[in-house]
Amino acid sequence: MGLSYWIADDGTFDKSANTVILCTDSFCLEEVTLLVDVLNEKWNLECYKKTMTNGGYRIVMPRRSLPNLQSLLGPIMPPMMRYKINLK
Repeated sequence: MGLSYWIADDGTFDKSANTVILCTDSFCLEEVTLLVDVLNEKWNLECYKKTMTNGGYRIVMPRRSLPNLQSLLGPIMPPMMRYKINLK
């Protein structure tokens, strides 16, 4: 449930790359690394961090992880936010 609301709040769907991005720009490298590790170990999402030009970091959930993410969050994601995981 927490991941669903996190994506609904600070997530975005990149249509050009077909990825889900968590905006964690204000998090330090250690925090982002910890979150990536937890997301990958707990839900096998194959996330990685992306360094932004402002020096911050974002978490990227790649295209190959979308089916897993959609099946995990689809049933519990608030309907008006399902577009953030590329569901209608």
